[in-house]
Amino acid sequence: MDSLLVGSEVVILGDLNCKVLEDCYEGRALTGFCSTFNLTQLVESPTRVTETSKSVIDIVLTTNKDFVENCVVKSSCISNHNLVCFNLELKALGPRHSYVTI
Repeated sequence: MDSLLVGSEVVILGDLNCKVLEDCYEGRALTGFCSTFNLTQLVESPTRVTETSKSVIDIVLTTNKDFVENCVVKSSCISNHNLVCFNLELKALGPRHSYVTI
């Protein structure tokens, strides 16, 4: 949480194994958490698909939507748990300054 206090970009990702976008206790808890810490949940497509249900159980939370690009869910042929893929818009660090005393 220190990163939030100093204004750093924050990305939180994981497999929560709860239906995060539905109106249930876990979904409301995640919505409250995001609201408290000014986070946006980027995964909107189902990440677990079975014959009888589709649900979003994986998250990518961020403080800046422009920092995370192309957040997509790709289906998997070996599991009912889909892959969440995204790119981070990282800035290259500039060269370090060096000082020479003569």
